[in-house]
Formats: sequence, C-alpha cells, structure tokens
Amino acid sequence: MRRANMHVDPFECVEGLLIETKIQQLLKRLQSSAIHVLVNMHLVLSHHQSPFRYL
Repeated sequence: MRRANMHVDPFECVEGLLIETKIQQLLKRLQSSAIHVLVNMHLVLSHHQSPFRYL
C-alpha cells in the first residue's frame, strides 16, 4: 500500500479516467440489454397464454 502523497502522477489520473469511462460504457450496455430482455420477456408472456393468469 502506498502512502498518499501530494504529488499526483498525471498518467495515473488518465488511466483512472479511462477505466471509469470503460466501466460507465459497460454499465450502459448492460442496462440497455437488460431492458431489451425485459421487454422481450413481457412481449412473450403477453403473447402466449400465461399460466400465471389463472392463479
């Protein structure tokens, strides 16, 4: 573990930002695909006679 010093390495900052944006992009992709899956499931369930309708 390194001690927190006042000198900030600019390369570390850039790397951190790159990682952050990559994570945000991944999250956005996951979000949109999850929404896509939910919509598809809803369409499939409403299309077919759902067994839950009779419960």
